[in-house]
Amino acid sequence: MSPVKCAVCVVVVALLWTGILAAEDVQVSCRLQDSCVLPCTFEPGEGETIYWTQQLSVDIDVHSFYNDRDQLDNQDQRYQGRTSLYKDQISGGNASLQLTAVTFQDQGRYKCYIDTILGPTESFIQLEVQVPVGKIDIQQVGNTTTCSSKGIYPQPVLTWSTDPPHNLTKQKPTIQQDQELFSISSSLVTSLNVNKTAFSCTVTAGKSRRTATLSQQATVSEVNTDVSIPCRGSTSDLTGFRLTWSFNHRETILMHNFTETPSKVQIQEPWRQLVQNMSESGSLELQASSLQREGIYTCELSDAKQTHISNTFLKFETKQVTGEPGYLVPVIITVIVLALASLVIFIIMTKCKGKPSGGAGESTRGVGVPLSHVGNGNRRDQRLSTEENSPY
Repeated sequence: MSPVKCAVCVVVVALLWTGILAAEDVQVSCRLQDSCVLPCTFEPGEGETIYWTQQLSVDIDVHSFYNDRDQLDNQDQRYQGRTSLYKDQISGGNASLQLTAVTFQDQGRYKCYIDTILGPTESFIQLEVQVPVGKIDIQQVGNTTTCSSKGIYPQPVLTWSTDPPHNLTKQKPTIQQDQELFSISSSLVTSLNVNKTAFSCTVTAGKSRRTATLSQQATVSEVNTDVSIPCRGSTSDLTGFRLTWSFNHRETILMHNFTETPSKVQIQEPWRQLVQNMSESGSLELQASSLQREGIYTCELSDAKQTHISNTFLKFETKQVTGEPGYLVPVIITVIVLALASLVIFIIMTKCKGKPSGGAGESTRGVGVPLSHVGNGNRRDQRLSTEENSPY
C-alpha cells in the first residue's frame, strides 16, 4: 500500500473513531406534552458509561449513567424528573432515553455518547416537537368557501382542491402565531355550482397532515313521508370513523363511533321520535311525522387523517293532485253537459208553469159566436161539425 493510501486510511479510521463521520442524525418527532423516546444502541460491553447531552451553543447535561447507576448531579434543571433509561436493557446495548412532558424547548439536536471496554461510540438525534393538525373547520356561504385550523406546530401549509378538478383562484392563507402555536385560514371564491362540486382543504404541518372535504346538495320531499338523507364520504367502509349528524349546524341529532366494538348509535332525546334508523353507509332515515323539520342536515365523518362534511338542505312540499289531459277533458265535458241539461230543464219547467191548461180551451166550444165574427177557416170548421152531427 502506498504511503498516500495508508495516510488516508488512518485519517478515515480516526474520524470514525472520534464520531466526526457519524451516520446521519436520526429524526424523531414528538407531540407536545407527550412522552418520547430518543433511540440509541451500541455494541454490548462491560463498564457502560452513558452521557446524553443537548447540542446548543453550550452542551446541556440531560442524563448521565455510570458505575451501574444514574448520575444526575449535573443534570440541567429543565430535565429534572423527566428523563429515564431502560436500565434492564443497558447490558444488551440499549441506551435509549425516555423523555416525558415534552416542551418546545426540548426540540433540537441530542448526542448519545457511550463508552465500554470495547471503546467509545456516539450517535445524534434530531428532535422535533409537533402539535398535529386537529380539527379543520370548513364551511360555505354563497360562493365563498372558508377553511381554517388552529393550535398547530410547526408552521402549517394550506392547499385547496376540488372534485371534479377545476382551476381555482387561490387566496394566500393567513397565518398567525400565539404562544408558539399557529393558526391558518383561507377563503376560496368561485362561480362553480356548489351542489355539483366537492371542495377539499388540506393542512400540513411537519409530518402531520389532515384533509377536510365539503359537499352540499338540496333535496325536496313530500310532507308526512319517510326521508333518507345520504352521508356523502369518499369511503364505503366506515370502520375507524366517527360519525355525527347535526341540524342547522347547532343541534346534534346522533353520534356513532365506528372505532368501538360493538358500535352503538346515540340518538339525542328531541330526535328519537323522528329518527327511524341509520344505514350501514351512514344515511339518516327519518320517519313520516308531523314533527319533520326543514333545514340543513349535516353529516360529519372523520378519522385521524380526514374529515368529510356533507350538507343537505331538506325542504318539504305538499303533494299536488294532478291528472293527465286525456283524463281531465271528459270529466270537464261531462260537468258542462250536466250543467247545460239542468239549465234547459229549468227553463222548460218555468215556461210550462206560465201556459193555460187544456180544459179551459174545451169549455169555449159550446159558446155561440156570431158568424160575422168568424173567418173563413172558422166557417169550414163549423160545416165539418154540422156534418159530423148529421145522422146520414
